[in-house]
Amino acid sequence: MKYIGKADITHGSHCGYISPIPYLEFDDTMSEEDFHVFVEAISNELVMSDGLKVIMENGGVTYADANMLNSEHASEVHVTNHACIGWIRYKPLLLYITGMDSYEEKIQEMRKNLQEVLPKVCAYFSDPNFNNILVELDEYDKNVENHYQAYKEAQLVWAKIMEHFGKNS
Repeated sequence: MKYIGKADITHGSHCGYISPIPYLEFDDTMSEEDFHVFVEAISNELVMSDGLKVIMENGGVTYADANMLNSEHASEVHVTNHACIGWIRYKPLLLYITGMDSYEEKIQEMRKNLQEVLPKVCAYFSDPNFNNILVELDEYDKNVENHYQAYKEAQLVWAKIMEHFGKNS
């Protein structure tokens, strides 16, 4: 708590992390390789499976509930798939921006990998809502060109704003 005492904002029960990353024990339902395929499918340049593995090996993310931080006891944190949905929504645009020529090939590989591992992820967490990741992928893949145009327009608007402030400084 002493390190975040002057922080302006916290988000829910998280302590400075974008998303909760739990500690997982792999088993016959979901192997470490299955999890690796899942993370690689939804990841971006900021979230990669090797980095997640280090966090998980260190016990996962700790939470900023004061009682938890000041206690010697661990408490269960329920896993949700909201971070996965967020990552999958932005992955098509990231792939499109960084490699239009290979976009279709990469998105199809992503879809194939997710179709293979999502049943295992759902079973492992006893949560069929992880299947929504494919629904979101299909929606954002279908609209990637529109999202790219909006991205390009935002770049132009930002350039005009910066030019305006540059002239008036």
